[in-house]
Formats: sequence, structure tokens, C-alpha cells
Amino acid sequence: MEKKRGTIVAIVVALILAVISLGVAFAAFSTQLNINGTATVQQSSWNIFFASASNGSKPSSAGTLPAANITEHGSASSTLASLSADNFSWAATLTAPGDYVIYTFYARNTGSFNAKVRSTLSPNVTCTYADTTSAQTFCNSHVTYGIYKNEACTQAVTADDPLNSNSSAQYWVKVMLLDNFATNGSDLPTQAVTVTAPAVSVYYDQN
Repeated sequence: MEKKRGTIVAIVVALILAVISLGVAFAAFSTQLNINGTATVQQSSWNIFFASASNGSKPSSAGTLPAANITEHGSASSTLASLSADNFSWAATLTAPGDYVIYTFYARNTGSFNAKVRSTLSPNVTCTYADTTSAQTFCNSHVTYGIYKNEACTQAVTADDPLNSNSSAQYWVKVMLLDNFATNGSDLPTQAVTVTAPAVSVYYDQN
């Protein structure tokens, strides 16, 4: 019995020593890996504005739009056109069917990020004279107004139009008295009609 007990004790001791040795063996193969790094966030800016030239600088205040940027057709004339960094204002006189005025200017992106048009808001023009109701009917039928991205003024500025960093987008604003009156002139205005164009807003987001 003592001999058998001694044998069991010897086996247990041997197992303990084997486990200890195994742990020592695993501990001998330990490795530590380190990762170090730094990042630099460069100076950046968001800077989009109106300019009268494709390489123009940001206007510090409202100024007169150059005559070269205004096209008058027929007997039409422009009586006011001013441009600031974030606003363009105009006034025109249309006399005969087919008259129109086109204003050309640019949206400039001198910032660090590519941008795109998120949306545009271009309300309908309103017309007023003594009889407001018929004036608005006249306006709806015979006056067009919009902001376009091509010289022919057939392609309106739309969402997702790009304006990449260090680039410009040319815009054309056109107001026109259509040549679509009745042959007997019955729908011609009998007095001066004031055409009012609410602000056309162009919103930009990072692309």
C-alpha cells in the first residue's frame, strides 16, 4: 500500500512539474508589438462667392457689374446690375416682344473642398400695375426668368452641379419678354408693367 501511495505521489508531482515547465516554456515565447503614429490636419477653408470674372477675387462690397457681362437684346436695357460676394441684383426695362437682358457672372470656389449645388430656389416672377390680377396673368404668359449654366440659357442650374476647389462655374441670368402675343395685340399691356423677380438662391454643400 505504501509503495502504491508513493507511486501515486510521484505521478502527481511529475504532472505538477510538467505543467510548471509548460508554463515556463510558453512564457519564454512572449512578444510585444507596438504601433506609434501621428497625424496632421492641414489648414482648410470653405470659401464660395460670386465674382464678375472666372479668376476674380472675392468682392469686399457690392459693385457695378461690368458692361461686358450684360447683353441687351432688341430695345431692352439694364438700368441696374450690382454684384457682391453673396448677392446679385438687377433691374431691366423690356419694351417689345422678344426683348431680353442676360447677365453673366461666376460662382468661385477658392476653398479647400470640392462643392456641389444642393438645391436652387427660383420663384416665379410677379407683375404689377393698376390691375394686379391681369398683370400676374400677363407675367405668367409672357415673361420668363431663370438662372442657367449655358450661354444659350436652355439648361437651368440644378442639384449636384459641381463646383470643385479652385474652380469657377459660369452663370447666366436671363429675363425675357416672350414673342407670343396675339396677332391683334389684344394682350399687350396698356401701361408699364413692373416685373419683380424674388431672390434666386443657390445652395452649396461639400461634394
